[in-house]
Amino acid sequence: MHPECRHTLDECGTYSWRQDRLTGAAIAEPVDRNNHIIDSLRYALVQLIRNQPTAGYFNRAALLLPSGEPVDADRGDRPMRVFSVAAITERSGTAVGLIHFALRPFGAAPYLLTVLDYDVVELAEGLSADWLMRVFARAQELRGQWNAVEPVTALYVERGELLGALGPLLSARLLGDGVLAAGLRPPFDLIRADPEDLGAEPTLEARARECRTPVNGGGLVKLSRTAYTRQVTHRAESTNHLSAQLFGYQPAADVAQELVAALTLGCILGRAWDRRMPSSPPAPLAQAAPAPPAPWQYVPSIPLAPGPHEIDGVGVDVPVPEDNPGCFLVSWPLRPGRHVVDGRVCIVAGPGVPVR
Repeated sequence: MHPECRHTLDECGTYSWRQDRLTGAAIAEPVDRNNHIIDSLRYALVQLIRNQPTAGYFNRAALLLPSGEPVDADRGDRPMRVFSVAAITERSGTAVGLIHFALRPFGAAPYLLTVLDYDVVELAEGLSADWLMRVFARAQELRGQWNAVEPVTALYVERGELLGALGPLLSARLLGDGVLAAGLRPPFDLIRADPEDLGAEPTLEARARECRTPVNGGGLVKLSRTAYTRQVTHRAESTNHLSAQLFGYQPAADVAQELVAALTLGCILGRAWDRRMPSSPPAPLAQAAPAPPAPWQYVPSIPLAPGPHEIDGVGVDVPVPEDNPGCFLVSWPLRPGRHVVDGRVCIVAGPGVPVR
């Protein structure tokens, strides 16, 4: 209370419980006097007292910048990693909700996570290899746009039907593409997010309650402009389903909640990583986003000079290999097929066949 609020201070100094006239023991009922300002305060704060802010369960303003704008990509403000979370709920007729995040530890920004993009699809589509590979492709595209430090993007899914279906699909696709047989490490991964390891609550309602205070405090997560404005057609409704679910969420309500489930799990992951991160960022951070880790593909017929390039819409950094300076290093696993390298179309026919 401000020291100039003398009447408020006076009322709070005299506000008290009633007493039993025989025993003198306090009764759980306040004395009805010297309480005009206290009553006014209660009227103003009743929604917060009931844990129901007037802005909704999750506050829209807290997920935007102080200017009221969403977050735009800043090549100089590099996130540590881009990761994705897919989730379903136990409601009948549930869909698959997907959110792409960027993690910014080390105090690089006054918030830890940025929601970069989202998607929501029917369960049958979400259990398909094509959708899974689109998710990874979009995550790598965002990694390049936001200049993330780590080269590999990961999709986190809780154990259950969704993880049980996506794991074999990913393995089959990698085997079919020859990535695993060639000893190459793909630039993406599928990881089980175990709630017990994260110390997370078992239900969506409990997780939402756990995340609510840090989210509404404004220091945990913000929405990117893409996520805040993107319209997705789902079940014949074209709207921003992320905003609709997030700002319309109420515990135990019979409404779509897949994206809320993905958001809360992503927030729990981000907070767990932040607690385990060292206190200072890795150096250097001023360079371009690194290429995926070794082993590399040597393809001398693609004349890529050392430096930043764009391969299939993803920004990569191509150095000269120390052990073979006469050969250019291709820092992206290229499967047989059509690729776009720095705006030029390249056709990769297969191992041992020149690229044209």
